[in-house]
Amino acid sequence: MAEIVLAGMFGIYLAIAPYFLKNWLKVFKEEADKLSPEEKQLSLATLVTASVLWPLVVPIAYSVQLSRAKESKQGEIQQKAQSAYCMQHD
Repeated sequence: MAEIVLAGMFGIYLAIAPYFLKNWLKVFKEEADKLSPEEKQLSLATLVTASVLWPLVVPIAYSVQLSRAKESKQGEIQQKAQSAYCMQHD
């Protein structure tokens, strides 16, 4: 049973990794004109590393975005509460 699960996960990895590589390579090519040769080499190495490690990269990036969204939402709630408080006491 464990072999089937691992094979399925590996299959999903093999199916999705080229998708991420293609999308990230497209962005890299759009920005390549602005980069020095050293920056291009480093960016390409980062691109390949991220494509290989996407099962770790994507959840981490998502959690960062989620925490930023929560902070933004809390800030909005605090501003509304402060605004309502000021209106009541003016």
